[in-house]
Amino acid sequence: MRRIYTLFFLLIALNSTAQFDRQSVTTRWSITAGTGLLTAGAFWLEQRVEPLQEAQILDYRKETFSGIAAFPVRFFDKGAAKASDVLVIAAAMLPATAFLFENGREDWLNAGHLYLQTGFLNYTLTTTVKSLVQRPRPFVYNPDVPIERAMERDARLSFFSGHTSTAASFCFLSASLIQEYSNNRAIKTAGWITAGIIPAVVGYLRMKAGKHFFSDVLVGYITGAGIGLTVPLIHRRNDQPVVH
Repeated sequence: MRRIYTLFFLLIALNSTAQFDRQSVTTRWSITAGTGLLTAGAFWLEQRVEPLQEAQILDYRKETFSGIAAFPVRFFDKGAAKASDVLVIAAAMLPATAFLFENGREDWLNAGHLYLQTGFLNYTLTTTVKSLVQRPRPFVYNPDVPIERAMERDARLSFFSGHTSTAASFCFLSASLIQEYSNNRAIKTAGWITAGIIPAVVGYLRMKAGKHFFSDVLVGYITGAGIGLTVPLIHRRNDQPVVH
């Protein structure tokens, strides 16, 4: 875990010391189109997941949990689920804050490609892992949840949390864009703090909604943050300082 955090903060440091590389139109569109095609493959893979059968669900409901794993099993909070949906939508819109800055408006095409590539890569990785692991969601183990709900395909897509990874990827992309385009240190700091908080809240809400275990949201957070930091990083060059 210490190595993960070290890599995480190293990516943040690299994001603050390099400048976006303005690639050729062909390169930009090739990368964006390629990541878009990957999402189609991930979607196809998800459709092949077979729903749980009633007998399997009844067996799962015989299991007991303790500690932090028991928390999401006890809940099926629809309000928390809706709140997490709203936060994810807000996170997906957050990179638009780049256009508040003159440099961001001038660089709208490059920023747009970063946005699309981040979304495509996060969806591809998250959906592919979900479809291969097929971990039952916490509410599957909850006898108070209608068994029909547990028999839906989505009930087998717990690991890892797509809501958390999506929020993290867009939030950290947003912080990277603000770091690039803003000249205000306080605004940059606020961007990173916001990026850290929103996905954590989303993860908690997904647990309270009975949608994910703690390990689901933790891996989702780390994965999404990694994507949100790495996509801008691979579009950067280190031969020039950040433009102020």
